[in-house]
Amino acid sequence: MRELARAAVLLLLAPACVGAIGSPGEPGSSVPPATAAPGSEVVAPGGPPGSGVVPPGQPPGTPPPPAVFMPGTPPRCDGPVDAGLGLLLRLTRVEYNNTVRDLLGDTARPGRAFSDDAVMAGFRVNAVAPPSESEIEQYRGAAETLAERAVANLATLLPCTGVESGTKVCADKFIRTFGRRAFRRPLDAQEVQAYTVLFDKGMASDGFPFGINLVVRGMLQSPAFLYRIEVGQPVPAQRGLARLNAWELASRLSYALWRSMPDDELLDAAAGGRLESVADIGAQVRRMLTSPAGVAKARDSVADFVDGWMDLGALDHVEKDAIKYKTFKSLVGDMQRESYAFVQEVMLGADSHIGTLLTAPFSFVTGKLAPLYGVTVPAANTAPTRVDMPAQRSGVLTHASLMAVLSHDLATSPVKRGVWVREALLCQIPPPPPPDVNDTFPSVNPNLPAREKLAMHRASPSCAACHDFMDPIGFAFENFDPVGAYRTLDGGKAVDATGQLRQTDVDGPFNGVRPVADSLARSAQVQDCMTRQWLRFTLGRVENIADKCTLAAVDSRLAATGGDLRDALTTLVSHESFRNRRTEEVVR
Repeated sequence: MRELARAAVLLLLAPACVGAIGSPGEPGSSVPPATAAPGSEVVAPGGPPGSGVVPPGQPPGTPPPPAVFMPGTPPRCDGPVDAGLGLLLRLTRVEYNNTVRDLLGDTARPGRAFSDDAVMAGFRVNAVAPPSESEIEQYRGAAETLAERAVANLATLLPCTGVESGTKVCADKFIRTFGRRAFRRPLDAQEVQAYTVLFDKGMASDGFPFGINLVVRGMLQSPAFLYRIEVGQPVPAQRGLARLNAWELASRLSYALWRSMPDDELLDAAAGGRLESVADIGAQVRRMLTSPAGVAKARDSVADFVDGWMDLGALDHVEKDAIKYKTFKSLVGDMQRESYAFVQEVMLGADSHIGTLLTAPFSFVTGKLAPLYGVTVPAANTAPTRVDMPAQRSGVLTHASLMAVLSHDLATSPVKRGVWVREALLCQIPPPPPPDVNDTFPSVNPNLPAREKLAMHRASPSCAACHDFMDPIGFAFENFDPVGAYRTLDGGKAVDATGQLRQTDVDGPFNGVRPVADSLARSAQVQDCMTRQWLRFTLGRVENIADKCTLAAVDSRLAATGGDLRDALTTLVSHESFRNRRTEEVVR
């Protein structure tokens, strides 16, 4: 019976997986053309747009190259609306889990057993590259298991009851209604016919439930389910630009904000022509981010963003000295949950501002994690509990999760911490070292403070340019040890957390992390970088020169609202460009 089911499903899927796929707008086209690899962008040498990074090999003090777009110098945006390159995206593990949860009510999260997702600019994304044979087998196994569990509760799965249940009429309704939700669009006549044939084979073999089982299996293995397919229609007079149809836009919105499939209300809006204007889209976005059900899904999406932005997944593999930090491993999950809960509150709560993200005097701590911070939370509290934090803490910047990821096993790492601020908050990529640099760290007394150890690197002409760019910001965090606990001594000496912000729009001296946080909270570069981070996350690609007007619009909104992150996200996905995709790269 199992082999019959597999053969029937493979027969159904074969035409969808091979052969020509057509061009955008071409009748019968179901998949966009091959596109550039993720990460392609038009940038100035040495760093991404707006980085201000000096190209490698140039002496310190060399003016940075001109960037594609810098905050404070808005581009001309009075012409036709453009958009960045559109990529063919396959569901990530998180998206797969969320989608089968909302489609079938199955919360087993089978995607956790799938192969790792690719990573682009820190975020998980499966773009362009087809699945491997082992991944195809993983999808097949998950589909079989999910279908078995689904038909075990057939009454909750079917769109019909009473005498109609168990009939061909019911099966036809199921194929159409379940298909619309699984494929995020209505099935065409050919697809309805193919799944009807598949149902008939199952029905003839082992009755009505098995017929439904095969339909579910087949749809869960279809490219229309596994891929977020965006084709669109060519935009007249704009070469290489396509406009998404309503179904494609609904799917793009839902995976941007929820990391999951559209709900029935969003699909009904697409079917009823209520996703045509910016106002229509804005209304749906507000619903998706404020309704109780929408907020619950948005929290999952924010957690996925935090995983990439803060690299929290790496915490599972971080090693600390087992003698000195004996409780670290037992606290990893609590550290991660703190950061999820905190950023979720900032993004979706009443005070959704960059300043709150970087300087908030509160956090969400479990009873087990509380002693590390020196705060009081009942030991029995396994869920993160909101608490006021000690004065030396500053928003997400001093979370134990982040400090632990950006440290070594026995020592802090001002380099890692400085690089994270440059990349995650300023979107500045440090230039690579010169090709002939000696990267062997000189032998030093391991008990020296980190600042004194790194002084040797900065004394070397071949190392100084890069380390002067990274280290000083990292020194601001020296009061936090390798697991994020507060300290005043390092190597038997008083911690020196002084430094100088350079190559930012808020340059100046500092002593400790709080002045750095206060400066970054008012930085236009940080606002622009957060826009870029959310664009990368929501669209699964790095920003392109064609995105300059979108970025400018969101940056302008951030400035007008004092850095309101949720409002900026709403502006991003409501912008006219969000419903367009480029089919070829733009170079100007």
